[in-house]
Amino acid sequence: MIIFKTKAEQSEVFCDMLTITLKLEPHEHQICLNNIEDMLADGYAKKSIRKGKYKRAINIGTGENGQNQFLVQFDPKQSHHAFLRVEFNPAKCYPGEVRIELDKIIPCGGYSRLFQNGTCTRVDASIDVHFAAIEKLLFWIPGLSVTSAYAKGAKAGSLVYGSAESNKRVSVYDKRRQMVKANAKTPNKVNIPDHPITRIEVQLKHRFPAKDLAELKNAFEKILISNPSKSVFNDDLGRMFLLACEANGPPRALAALIDKKAEFVEKLKTTSVKWWQPEKAWAHWSAVANAIINAPPAFASPSLPNPHVAEVAISIGINANQEMDSTT
Repeated sequence: MIIFKTKAEQSEVFCDMLTITLKLEPHEHQICLNNIEDMLADGYAKKSIRKGKYKRAINIGTGENGQNQFLVQFDPKQSHHAFLRVEFNPAKCYPGEVRIELDKIIPCGGYSRLFQNGTCTRVDASIDVHFAAIEKLLFWIPGLSVTSAYAKGAKAGSLVYGSAESNKRVSVYDKRRQMVKANAKTPNKVNIPDHPITRIEVQLKHRFPAKDLAELKNAFEKILISNPSKSVFNDDLGRMFLLACEANGPPRALAALIDKKAEFVEKLKTTSVKWWQPEKAWAHWSAVANAIINAPPAFASPSLPNPHVAEVAISIGINANQEMDSTT
């Protein structure tokens, strides 16, 4: 019998959203449009209603039965926008398969041209923390306040720091709960781990050359995680402070303390969890980005594990030599 030990363990960083725009020469516009029409006619793509700033858009399926789709928007409504925009989740849509499809669409270079000459407009980088329940943790992100907090319904156990318009936005949520909800809505079920998973997701929206994806600085560097002990915040003010942190985030809660701010900052530091090591997780980002950029044309094997969902077998391996401790 396998006994699960439950010390929280963070995954390596992975990319679960990428959007890139690409300018084409005027004489290439019609070539691109013809290529897309051919894909529609052959059944490799379907029209999408997600047009945004573009006149037309298509979805292209990847993976087994084409269940993992990515979006291609094209022919902008305003001439100053790039002619083409691609949006895909590298953790679900195998980049090698995305390459195969984009090589059919983008003239003179296809997928390689997208990264060599394109502009990245959004990157989502994520870390999963296994055996860590979100309701037991306090997330402190200097400069960002809680803009959304959900205690009930489909998004229960979710926190969002930063506005939708900002260049950096952080979402923290109960990944296991999300997987359960998703399974209820789709015939394509995924295995649900038997332990809590907290996902920490950073959305970056500043523009930069797509070829520099591997050079991004650590997106998690300033994120601090505490396990606020009742023995530390044991009076009325301490309990009120924790409630304010949950509702508005530590920066606003600390700002309201005025004279006691320094004291409470030190209390937060003493309750920081030991397992949170963002620099260790980010050390793999360069390899993750280069694997996306340089992915050879190939169809993903259905037997490969989904890279963005931790399997129980993996969790056994990374926790086998650790003591039982779900909060530090």
